[in-house]
Formats: sequence, structure tokens, C-alpha cells
Amino acid sequence: CLRRRKTRYCAIWEQRRACADINLFPAQTSTICSQPTVTVNSQADASQLSDCSTVSGSIVIGSTASGTIAIDGPQQVRGNLTSQSAGGLVSLTSSTITSIGGEFRLFNLTFLSTLQFDALTSAKTIYWEALPALPSLAFAGPLSKADSVTISNTFLTTLSGINLNTVGTLQIDNNNNLKQFDTQIANITNAVNINANGNQLAVTFPNLIWAANMTFRNVSS
Repeated sequence: CLRRRKTRYCAIWEQRRACADINLFPAQTSTICSQPTVTVNSQADASQLSDCSTVSGSIVIGSTASGTIAIDGPQQVRGNLTSQSAGGLVSLTSSTITSIGGEFRLFNLTFLSTLQFDALTSAKTIYWEALPALPSLAFAGPLSKADSVTISNTFLTTLSGINLNTVGTLQIDNNNNLKQFDTQIANITNAVNINANGNQLAVTFPNLIWAANMTFRNVSS
């Protein structure tokens, strides 16, 4: 009789332990999705976000990140997506992110040559500066909604993939290879400043209805 009771107790205990083990990994996934800041220093770090549909906080690509970082899985980033002074970062991509609730900041990425976000359509703020190896964008969305956009000191020859409807502030300056900028923007609620880009830059705003303040320098038309 005692042996039967012991056997039954062990079976129940083993079952509970198995359940705890099964639940362990979902709990870890849930935690990383809801952290205030997730730091990505490698592709292995980025892959930990693959089961997140929403990242509640911000994603920071660390300064030691190198090669290709692909953030595939999350559809929404409620905080910021930033990378600063990651000298070895060559490619930053996502096939799934559709919106960034905060700032999309890329600064001083000297070897970044590929920026591909296939699904991104909105970000609160775009701030890209000092991207001397980035020739073009691969934004299939296209990016159509942002409150503020600053693109400065890049190697970009085109801004294809950015097609905003309304923007608060638009700052495009010191992009020496930029020769053509066509945009469908209809309303600029604060200011636009296009200055010191490629020689004879051609700018067109065919759908512009209203702008609070506009400044153009070194443009052909």
C-alpha cells in the first residue's frame, strides 16, 4: 500500500515538473518582448525577438554589432529603434516590422550599405545622420507616415521608398549624391529645409497643398 502511494506521489510530482519545464520558454519569450530596452549585439540576439509580434519597449543595436542584423518576427515596435556608432554594421533589415512608435535613429554607421525594411509604413520620427556608405533604401511599404524626418550627411542617391502624406518637419541636407527628390507630401505642418545636397538637385512636390515654412538652397528646380 505504501509503495502504491509513493508511486502515485512521484507520478504527480513528475507531471508538475514537466508542466513547469514546458511553460518555461514561453515565459522567457514573453519577458523579452515586454522589456523596456532590448539590446542587440549579434544576430543571435536579434533572433530572440522572432516570437514577438509586438516589442513593448525599444530596440537598441549595440555599438559592437557587426555584419548583418535581421530583425524578423515583430510587427510593431512601440518604443525606439536605434543604432549609433556601430562601426562594423553592414546591413540592417526587417521583413516584418510595420510601425515604430518612437524614433528610428541611425547615426554614425560608417559601413552600413543595406537598409531594407519590407513592411515599414510608419514611424514617429526618422533621424538618419552620418551614413556615408548607404547608397539607397529598400522600403517596399512604402514609409508613408512620420511626424518628423531628418536625413543628413548620407551617400543616398535617391529617397525612393519614403512617400509621406503629411509631415511636421522635413530636413534633407548634406547628401552630396542626392540628385532627385520626388515626394507626394500634401501637408507640411511645421517646416521643410532642403539644403546643400547634390549639385542641381531637382525637387518636386506635385501634391503639396499647404506648408507652414519652406527653405530651399542649392536646388535646380
